[in-house]
Amino acid sequence: MRYSDTERRERFALARAFGTSDLTKAEYCRQHGLSANSLDHWIREIAKAERETVEASFFEIQMTDGPTAVLQPRRPDLEVELPLGVKLRFFGTAVVK
Repeated sequence: MRYSDTERRERFALARAFGTSDLTKAEYCRQHGLSANSLDHWIREIAKAERETVEASFFEIQMTDGPTAVLQPRRPDLEVELPLGVKLRFFGTAVVK
């Protein structure tokens, strides 16, 4: 069965709320008109969505270390300053596939 974005958000919210409720699965399902199988399905969907988010947050970059990088200092294309004064500097372009 296909769900609209609104229906998916509603079911995600119900499944997340179960995790913070003090009810048993049977009581929660009865109160919200869900079957236990349906609740389990949406809990798995949440876990899947969270894994995909984490996996999509990282990508591989290839580093090259050659005399050009050392002999010709230049301004970085991107500089990120982290807490405690740590700076990350990126030179060149990265292609995300």
